[in-house]
Amino acid sequence: MEESIRDLAYDLSGIIAEEYPYIRLEYLVEDRDQRTPANLLFWRVYFEDIPEAAVNPNHFYVFNRDTLQQGEALTLDLAIENISDNDMDSLLVHYSITDTKNNLVRQERRLEPLKQNSILISSFVADTRNLAGKNTLLVEVNPNDDQAEELHINNFLV
Repeated sequence: MEESIRDLAYDLSGIIAEEYPYIRLEYLVEDRDQRTPANLLFWRVYFEDIPEAAVNPNHFYVFNRDTLQQGEALTLDLAIENISDNDMDSLLVHYSITDTKNNLVRQERRLEPLKQNSILISSFVADTRNLAGKNTLLVEVNPNDDQAEELHINNFLV
């Protein structure tokens, strides 16, 4: 990228974060006379943090039962928390039910914006009349990085 920068201040805003998500800064110094490196007093990088949503069943979780009779409504209420200091726009949530033959029934909902350090309750109801046998419910918050986030691993509930 950039080499031999000798300025006391250098603007990194021209670097596209999507192209370099794990950028590293390297400090190389040389003192040919004393053969001792110069001490770096400080290195400051300013950045714009991104929001972070997380499924939080410890805060609020209501699932009618893990075993339902065919035709009985499946209901789920679940807390989704913004654990960052940045607001999120309206939040997309995918609800997927997979049967034993890997048939998939998917619903998606866009919830209200998730403000910084706040919690939303996502409510989901599914008709089980056409679902026989063992089925698996998967909830995915912010699928396919609908909005930029630091992590995605904390966006699932199975």
